[in-house]
Amino acid sequence: MIENNNQTPFGNWNVGGASQGQSGSDSGSYSYGDYSSSSSASDRIDSSGLSSYRPYNSRDYDRGSYSSFPGEEPTKKRRPSSKKGALVAGMLVLSLIGGAVGGGAASWWVNTQLAPQAPALSEAEAQPQAQPAPQLPTAVPQPAVAGDITSVVEKAAPSVVEIRLSSRVMTFFGEQESGSAGSGVIYSQDGYIITNNHVIEQGGEVMVRTQDGNEYPATLVGTDPKTDLAVIKVEAEGLTPATFADSDSVMVGQVSVAIGNPLGTLGGSVTNGVISAKDREITIGNETMTLMQTSAAINPGNSGGGLFDSNGNLIGVVNAKSSGLDIEGLGFAIPSNTAQAVVKDLIEYGYVTGRPELGIKVLQGSDLRTANYYGLREFGVYVMETTRNNGLMPGDRIISINGKNIETAAHVSEAVISGKVGDTLNFVIVRDGKTMDLPVQVLEQIPESLKQEVSVPSGI
Repeated sequence: MIENNNQTPFGNWNVGGASQGQSGSDSGSYSYGDYSSSSSASDRIDSSGLSSYRPYNSRDYDRGSYSSFPGEEPTKKRRPSSKKGALVAGMLVLSLIGGAVGGGAASWWVNTQLAPQAPALSEAEAQPQAQPAPQLPTAVPQPAVAGDITSVVEKAAPSVVEIRLSSRVMTFFGEQESGSAGSGVIYSQDGYIITNNHVIEQGGEVMVRTQDGNEYPATLVGTDPKTDLAVIKVEAEGLTPATFADSDSVMVGQVSVAIGNPLGTLGGSVTNGVISAKDREITIGNETMTLMQTSAAINPGNSGGGLFDSNGNLIGVVNAKSSGLDIEGLGFAIPSNTAQAVVKDLIEYGYVTGRPELGIKVLQGSDLRTANYYGLREFGVYVMETTRNNGLMPGDRIISINGKNIETAAHVSEAVISGKVGDTLNFVIVRDGKTMDLPVQVLEQIPESLKQEVSVPSGI
C-alpha cells in the first residue's frame, strides 16, 4: 500500500500501511477529527447477517432509536420524567442568578479595593491651566537671487525688436501681398540692428517695432548667408543696445533666456532654459554652422532674437530650432562672439572680410551617369568654371592639394578653408592628359553683389 498523509480542515487523516522500506500488513489506523478507531484482522466482526454496521457512540445515538439486530426484540422507548426535568431546569436558573450576583460583587470589590486611588487635587490644581502658545518659525527674509529672470527681462527686453516684411508678388490670381516676420537685436544706439539672413532674404519693405511701441522703416546694410546673419538700419537715436557677453566663456548647464517675436505676433515673449551644448555643427540649407544649443523654447518668429545669460547679457542670436512631432527643447543660436565679428565687417565693408576662396566652381564626377552626361573620361573632381585669374582652367582634373588626395568636392573646400588669404596651395592636376604641378594663390571671397564695386570677380 502507498502511504497517504492528508491535512484536512478537521485534523490529520493518516492511513498507515507499508511505505518504502516497510513490509505491508492488514492492520491500519486512522483519525478523523475527535473520532478515532482502530481495527486489525483479528478484531474484525463477521458482518454476515448484519443489515448495517456503525460504531456505537452514546453521545450520538439514543438506545431507544438504535436499530436492533435481526431476531432481537426492539426495546420500548422510555419517556423522560417531567418532574425530574423541571427540577434540573430550576437548579440551572438558580445557578445562573447566583453566578451573576457573585460576579458583580467580585468586580466591585476589585475595582474599589485593589485599584490604585488617584491623589486628591487642590482647588488651584483643579482649575484648568493655560497652555503656552506654540512657537512658530520666524519668517526669514530671502535675499534676491542673482540673475533672476525678471531682472534679465528688465535689462535685455528693450534691446529686442519685432521685424515685419511685406512685398507684393504676382500669382495666378494677380498681384498678392506677401509678408513674414521675425526678431532682431539692437546693436547700437543709432539704429543698427542684427537679425538673421533668412528673415530678410525674401526682400520687400522692412518695418521695425521697438519695445516702446515706436515703428521705423529699415534699410538693408549687409548679409552673410554663411553665418545666417544680416544687419539692417533704422533712422533713430537713443535706442537701447544689447550688452555682449563672451560666448566662449559660456558653460553647459547655465541659465539661458530667449526673447523674441514668436509667430510674428507675440513680440517681447520670454522663455528660459539652459545651455544644452556648445559648438554644435548644424547644417541649415547648404551651410554648416557652429551653433550653441539651448533648451529655451524657440518658435517661428524667434529667429533673429536674443539669447541672454542670467545677467541679461547677449550670448547668442537665435536662428534655428529642430522641428518634428517628437522633438522639443532643441533650439540653436549663433554665438555672440561670431555675431559681433560678422556684424562689424558687414557695417564697415558690407561683407565679411578675410574669407578665403579660389574663384573656381568644381564638378564631382564619381558615378557613371554624371561621367556620361559631362563626357568625362575618368571619375574625379574637375574644374568647371573659373571666376578669378588663378592659373586653373575649366576641364582640369584635380589630383591633390598640398599632398592630400582629392576625391570629393568637399575635399577642395576643406583645403581652401584651411588656408588664409594670400597663401599658396600646391595643386597636382591633369590637363590634356598630362599631369602637372600648379601653385594657386588663395584669394579673398567677395559677394556677388559687390564684385562690380571692387572690380574683382568673385568665386567659390
